Amino acid sequence: MARNLNGEAGLRRFPQFLTDDSAQSFRRVNRLSGRQPTMNRQLTTDSRQALKRELMLEVLRSFGETRLRVTGTSMLPAVWPGDVLTIRRDGIEAVRAADIVLVRRGSRLVAHRLVEKIHSQGEVLLVTRGDRLMTLDPPTVADDLLGRVSAIERNHRLVSPRLTLAGRLSAWLLRWSDFAARLLLYMHRAVGSQPSAVGKQRQVWLKADG
Repeated sequence: MARNLNGEAGLRRFPQFLTDDSAQSFRRVNRLSGRQPTMNRQLTTDSRQALKRELMLEVLRSFGETRLRVTGTSMLPAVWPGDVLTIRRDGIEAVRAADIVLVRRGSRLVAHRLVEKIHSQGEVLLVTRGDRLMTLDPPTVADDLLGRVSAIERNHRLVSPRLTLAGRLSAWLLRWSDFAARLLLYMHRAVGSQPSAVGKQRQVWLKADG
């Protein structure tokens, strides 16, 4: 559907699974960007990302599952830049501590690990954190929970999203050493990663901060 997460290749036409609401959302995005509603014209970066979010949410609602590519480094070593996450639609009751969850933070999508659920003024909030980050994220309300990461694909291999003992030790080291994180990223780039080719159905190439 698109070549990469930066959107260099535009979508050619509306996918068959789109509802009328999704098509209207696309036209709305184009009106805001001052463009005509055609998929062949170049959209601004913000408009492209807004459209891709609409498509991803539509896929998630329609099929209960979607895929997206990670750009950030906050989830090292469990999730690397370029990894492809399979997101399964799950409610706040279904997710558990240690799950990697996808949440919406303003215009951004963030995939971080769930630390705990807290109860505040009659509602359940999610507290998350990137594995290599020192501080917790602000609490997330149930409406901003999009789903749970059920699988990670890296270089044509499926990787478990669960954090192993070795992964915990590595994450602890990376929290305290930016040099170690930069070294790992350098080695990762030197080895190189292959584009994902597994399970291309029901995927929208939308970047998420890991």
